[in-house]
Amino acid sequence: MNSISPWSLETKKAFFTFLNTEVETRLKSTVHRLEELNQAMGNETKSSAGDKYETSREMLNQEINQVGNLKNKYQRFVVALSRLNTNQKNSVEEGCILCSDQQIFCYSIGLGKIQWKEQNIFCFSKESPFAKTATNKKAGDSIGVANHRKIIDWLI
Repeated sequence: MNSISPWSLETKKAFFTFLNTEVETRLKSTVHRLEELNQAMGNETKSSAGDKYETSREMLNQEINQVGNLKNKYQRFVVALSRLNTNQKNSVEEGCILCSDQQIFCYSIGLGKIQWKEQNIFCFSKESPFAKTATNKKAGDSIGVANHRKIIDWLI
């Protein structure tokens, strides 16, 4: 166990800047896709085959709902990231980067695995089961569930 982080505070802040940019990019892309779908819905014309028309519209409605839900999720992520305090942490809390068993974790938003500077970083939120096992733990403490327990090597 090495409780000294190889990440500096500047590296951590650079990662959070990247994370925010990534989420905003995904949000813009989702908004653009939603606009395309709404335009396609408006351009949909009723054909002579009524069932085909209804099926097509229903499929568009379902995709609009899915993309709309994704847009709402990314909007929540942008707000959550804007509220994070990314200062130095002494225990696991929101805004923390930690390493356990050579895997880097970011306690922020539930984005899952994201690649940054050739590293895979797993982003998790306070609602995740993992957060419930890790919150308030320090370097050297055990985190995880059942057969997937790990020791925190370092945090910042």
